[in-house]
Amino acid sequence: MTRTHQITLRTHDGFTFYNLPDGSVADSTTPADVDIRFATVAEFMEWNRGNVSVADGERVRVHKNLHTGAWSIRAQIRNGKGRLQWKVIETRASVTLHGWHTETSAKGAERIRRNRCREVVACIDGTLGSDIDPAAYSYRPYALWDWISYNPYRSDEFHTADGISVAAGSIMVFPSTGSHALAIDIGTTDGMTLRATRKLGRRI
Repeated sequence: MTRTHQITLRTHDGFTFYNLPDGSVADSTTPADVDIRFATVAEFMEWNRGNVSVADGERVRVHKNLHTGAWSIRAQIRNGKGRLQWKVIETRASVTLHGWHTETSAKGAERIRRNRCREVVACIDGTLGSDIDPAAYSYRPYALWDWISYNPYRSDEFHTADGISVAAGSIMVFPSTGSHALAIDIGTTDGMTLRATRKLGRRI
């Protein structure tokens, strides 16, 4: 009996692709529609990242790359079925977002605490902008910026160094060193400004 090889759909590192019957890889459902075919998954991933980029003004999501320490940038790309998916497009040493808000998963944080594992369950969503140096940012004194981080063993939310959960803000800078970000004009998860929350002494 001759075994029929199926064309199987796979996802790796945010990119969707198809394994063809001859073992090659393509971004199309049938070999007849394939314009470019790749011998390995690694070649496909390299080609995708080299042909898709993001520019200032685009909506993106940023998270810390747990393997390289750089910042991973995700954008919405249509998959083989025409549906929009968030995929890692670039990694950068530093990133600046405007009009940001947090995206977190309480279930994901609980899974990390339960299994003692490392995975990405939170990110910052915002508009990509040119890099800003907070220390030299003339419109806002450096003292008004706050360090923001995410630690699922401490909270399900992003929080400031003094333990206040944050939800959104005007500018966030992801620096080239460390795993924390700097933000300004911050709103907290209870809908208040960071300054008002501090006056009330609220903490996580």
